[in-house]
Amino acid sequence: MNLEYLDKGGFDVDVDVNGPFIVESNSTQFIPLESVGCWIDPNDGMTYPMLVDGINADLGGACPVDDLEEGWYGDLDFSDSIKVDIVMEKLKKV
Repeated sequence: MNLEYLDKGGFDVDVDVNGPFIVESNSTQFIPLESVGCWIDPNDGMTYPMLVDGINADLGGACPVDDLEEGWYGDLDFSDSIKVDIVMEKLKKV
């Protein structure tokens, strides 16, 4: 995980069994999907582009994971694909 995204502050890195993830100041955990250059919010399935200065949910470019094209899913590496599957399963149960 490239920690240069955290240079602007307001974010912390935490680690669980799936590896490192970002914890924003409002406790929303964004999961990095390095293979496709974005973050996914496990609470609502929104994806955000990885920016050099972190995640800016107000900047635009956010997209629900359900609305992404098939090619995006094909670009996910194995590890990131598992992360997306877990998020999607969690959201189906809610």
